[in-house]
Amino acid sequence: MDNGKEVFHGSMNPQDSRHEMLTRFAQNIMFMMFRDSLSQEQVVTETKIPEKTLSRVLANKHERIDPKVLTGLCDLFGLTPNDLLLKREDVDYNLRYVVVSTRRKANQRKLIKNT
Repeated sequence: MDNGKEVFHGSMNPQDSRHEMLTRFAQNIMFMMFRDSLSQEQVVTETKIPEKTLSRVLANKHERIDPKVLTGLCDLFGLTPNDLLLKREDVDYNLRYVVVSTRRKANQRKLIKNT
């Protein structure tokens, strides 16, 4: 029966599904930053997203996705919202993608195994 509400099947509840989507959103952003060798500071500068907001998104400590944040990131990376929200074939979700700024290199890329 379709009563206009989203239907969840199996053991997944709406809270789990939202958490998974927010986690994937953060992982996809980190992958794009890694791919394009962009630091957090560079993303903030280019998108005008407040630093605190971007930090919360990347740390997966946000409860919703602000449309302005989504639009800014899509514009920066040349992607659609689905590219950032859905599971991507080119992202290894067993790795954590991190761009680390250092004094020697502005953008040193690292891959860290998830535990």
